[in-house]
Amino acid sequence: MRSISRVGVWPVAFTGAARWSGPICKHGHVIGFHNNWKPWRSFPLDMAGFAINIRVLLVDFPSAKFEKTVRPGLMETSFLEQITTREKLEPKAEGCMKVYVWHTRTETPVININGERQLIKRGRPSNPEIET
Repeated sequence: MRSISRVGVWPVAFTGAARWSGPICKHGHVIGFHNNWKPWRSFPLDMAGFAINIRVLLVDFPSAKFEKTVRPGLMETSFLEQITTREKLEPKAEGCMKVYVWHTRTETPVININGERQLIKRGRPSNPEIET
């Protein structure tokens, strides 16, 4: 986290109706996102999938805030749109190839299994090299 200069991003397992969701990275840049839940969002990220350098909030964008009027599931996107662009995101977790964050429950993540099946049918399966 200390190395984040603006906004760092990484994959999160068992969220986004897939085995994992988060940024797809190439050569140190975010080139897209892997997410089966509202994938049209400009930042289809889970709240646990990003961190912001405090300077960005206190100095660069002191008026940035989570809006109460934003529809459920769009809060991350709404907030990140206020402070950054996809091109400025900083891939973490070894180029977004490692999972260090999980949404855990004591039940089988059925929605994730079903969501993964949907992604496979669409030709967009989770990268099998990313261990969850």
